[in-house]
Amino acid sequence: MTVEFAGGAALETDLDAARPLRSLFKMALRQRWLFLGILALAGFSSLLLLLQPILYREAVNDVAGVFVGSGQAEDPLEKVEASFFKTLKSKKPHTRTTVAHRTPRQAMATLTLVVGLLLLIALLASFTSAWAEIKTSRAGHGMERAVILAAFRKALHLPLSRDSLERASFLAKQVDQVEQVEPVVTMLALRAGPEAIRLAGILVIMLYQSPLLAALALAPLPFYAWVAVASTRQLGVNLDAYYQQWQSISGRISESLAGLKTVRASGASERELRALGKETYTAYAGAVKRDRLGAWSLFGQEFLVQMSKAVVLLVGGWKAFERQLTPGDVVMLVAYIDQVYDPLDSLSGMAVVIQDHIASFRRGLRLAVRKPEIFGRDPLGPGPGRVSLEGLDYQYSHGSKVLHKVNFALLPGKVNALVGPSGSGKSTLAELILGLRPVTRGKIFLDGQNLRDLSEEDLRKATALVSADGVLFSTTVRENLLYQVPGAGERQAWEALSGAGLAEVVRRLPRGLNTFLVDGHGPLSLGERQRLQIARALLAKPRLLVLDEATANLDKANEDHILKVLKGLRSRCTVLALTHHPALARGADQVIVIVKGKIQAVGAPGAVARSNAYYRHMAGG
Repeated sequence: MTVEFAGGAALETDLDAARPLRSLFKMALRQRWLFLGILALAGFSSLLLLLQPILYREAVNDVAGVFVGSGQAEDPLEKVEASFFKTLKSKKPHTRTTVAHRTPRQAMATLTLVVGLLLLIALLASFTSAWAEIKTSRAGHGMERAVILAAFRKALHLPLSRDSLERASFLAKQVDQVEQVEPVVTMLALRAGPEAIRLAGILVIMLYQSPLLAALALAPLPFYAWVAVASTRQLGVNLDAYYQQWQSISGRISESLAGLKTVRASGASERELRALGKETYTAYAGAVKRDRLGAWSLFGQEFLVQMSKAVVLLVGGWKAFERQLTPGDVVMLVAYIDQVYDPLDSLSGMAVVIQDHIASFRRGLRLAVRKPEIFGRDPLGPGPGRVSLEGLDYQYSHGSKVLHKVNFALLPGKVNALVGPSGSGKSTLAELILGLRPVTRGKIFLDGQNLRDLSEEDLRKATALVSADGVLFSTTVRENLLYQVPGAGERQAWEALSGAGLAEVVRRLPRGLNTFLVDGHGPLSLGERQRLQIARALLAKPRLLVLDEATANLDKANEDHILKVLKGLRSRCTVLALTHHPALARGADQVIVIVKGKIQAVGAPGAVARSNAYYRHMAGG
């Protein structure tokens, strides 16, 4: 699978849920030139900022030089007129240990030049940093989009056997958590590399200027690093479990609100609130503990930085009095201390944030790398919709066996009724026939071709499903109707609606086909929504139409109409109707009885009624 994004393609082989950072690195390699450009721009911005303390040193030394006697009597206002550049050139250089004499005019010329250079450096550094940030946004969001599409693709193609064990809200949350990619990419590309470059530059300058003060400034570094690493490691303990708590809370809230009618009718509102209260107490207690650890770690790091600055200022001042350093050197070195520890503090903070983001990203990545159900590549040849099952066994992933050696064939172009008690395996059997669950043992054939060998696209075009729990989406009636066949025309749409007995209802709606269904409901009743699903299936003109209790929510008049529609489908497609409805079963061309996952009878309704007690009792009802 390939997902296109800015600068390259993210391949499924790049993604590894066990190593999320390696996954990001592999994707970054596909945009290597983009990331090298980001590093160059951000690194250049960081190096520019290293010039600022050097300029501060020059300005401070020149101002101090005004108060250094030259041995000559001078008017403070200076009688000699000179150009700006001549004034700068007339200065004697400072040495490493002494400050040269400066006139007020010379000091002001230096200050003017330094201020101009500081503004230019700040402007250029901000410009290159902004440019790098724009490029990083492009790269990060592109990688995030690639992984979101991969995760969503897997979520859409998960077999029902796996999906049934996970709440839809959890799957959606896993897809959402892939959004943690962009912040991680931004921090690693835009901050980690440039901060490392800046730190290396600062250390070189400090060691060159004064090895003693550099050593004093860096003395707390091992303790600072120990605090940072220890706190980061502690904050990473049980991080997956911590975020799993919040995921569980989100799922509970979503499910309770989605089932609000059941919750209220069951008098369970207070019980749900108490359960949520317990979960949130545990989660928030963990959050407070993490925040407390982070606050104390920050205090320890800040204390060490301030101690370092105080020591350097004290020793540097003493060395300036001893004429071993200039005042500007001391100011420069103190300024560099902030720039030494700021990158370390930034990198430490990034480690915690990245750790949090990676924990979230890892959960989304697990979905992106799941193996979907495998379909074949064979095109589906022509045929009447003949379906046959041979030696079909099936058990759920938790071990419960639901189907046992199922063998039967559907009559092509006829109405086939699958009947049996609740829990006997009817819906699972229908999902296997439609390719919505993987066949693990046995074979299913559609017009002589093994279902596992067919391309998924051809299989979906040849089949349609209408179920009691089918979904209508929050969009217009038209888009819901044309969901399986987006290119269908107006005439075809109305024909399908007429076939489902819904045309007059839609014509009476305020905006007809363009009426919006909020949460799939809108102005339609439960039975009308069911008929809209049937119309959607009829519009697809499938070779095989599966109805899973599709008439369960219809009144008698609409039910009779749908029964007529089904009879009219004979010779147009094969119909498999899962039903408890006696009239539908009696009107079928073939009845299949399944009890406890085993086929008990197959044949014409009259023959099965004589030989099978379950069907005889059901049809007689």
